Amino acid sequence: MASPRLQPAPLAAAVSPKDKDVLTSFFLAATAASCASVLTNPLEVVKTRMQLQNELVEASSKAVERVYKNPFQALYVIGRQEGVRGLQSGLGMTIAYQFMIAGTRFGLHDPAKRLVGAEKGADWYWTRTYVAGVLSGAASSFTGNPFYLVRARLQASNSGAVTRGRHQYASALEGFKAVLATDGLKGFFRGIGGAVPRVSFGSATQLTCYEYFKGMLLSQPIPSTYVFHDQTVALHLSASILTGFFCVTAMNPFDVVSVRLYNQPLDATGKGLLYDGPIDCAQKTLAKEGIKGAFKGWTVQYLRLGPHTVFTFLFWEQLKQAYDRFTHD
Repeated sequence: MASPRLQPAPLAAAVSPKDKDVLTSFFLAATAASCASVLTNPLEVVKTRMQLQNELVEASSKAVERVYKNPFQALYVIGRQEGVRGLQSGLGMTIAYQFMIAGTRFGLHDPAKRLVGAEKGADWYWTRTYVAGVLSGAASSFTGNPFYLVRARLQASNSGAVTRGRHQYASALEGFKAVLATDGLKGFFRGIGGAVPRVSFGSATQLTCYEYFKGMLLSQPIPSTYVFHDQTVALHLSASILTGFFCVTAMNPFDVVSVRLYNQPLDATGKGLLYDGPIDCAQKTLAKEGIKGAFKGWTVQYLRLGPHTVFTFLFWEQLKQAYDRFTHD
């Protein structure tokens, strides 16, 4: 007997409000992601420091000091040496970045699905849904890149030679002024070559996997139905944890490249001294550090992205309910 075909869960109920316009969807998702980022920013700081640690140092080198040995030890070291300010460095930019990028990719996801014909029951539904995620993610990478660039540099500041913290900004405003003065408007899109694939594939993987796993959990027989029904916290938590693994794995190599491109030193003409672009950065990283270099910060990325995804969806559900109550009163 053939097993029943898994039907896609209605993403409109979990990711993009079906009956709301794009602007409303943008602000609901943007606000939810911004709130979640306040709770997960310290792990973003740790991830950035660990990805820049011993950059382009031979993986086999025994003489190199590893200040940050694991995510938990790194949290302790940064907290002890730099306090809460160090752990929450770049918080303002994190909120701004999440507001722009989450709002754009979530808000445009439904229109992108309609564009590629990703309708329930359509052939190649999951492939079409993934393509829609790539499109909305690519668009969001441009709206979020200026904030991501300044944040990455802020979070690498005061981190010592071990991570080559080259851009010492006292504040986000100073960072924006420095980029504008040095490179002009085009400077805000430095590293965009690494950001587009990182956000595109990360967003597509997250949205597609979340919808798939949510549908899978909802389709489980009793007693699972007592736990995974409608919009329960258990459903969001479980689907988000499963999604996080695939999302982080898909985007981490691109994330390493992006962070390094954003932080590399520049010559007098604004050209990078270490890398010519994302492909050159990826090749040098693999040549010097091996495959481990491409997945630096994976653990802390997962520890951050898992909770961030959960908090984002939980906050979003509450915001949607509040919005519905307000508009129907």
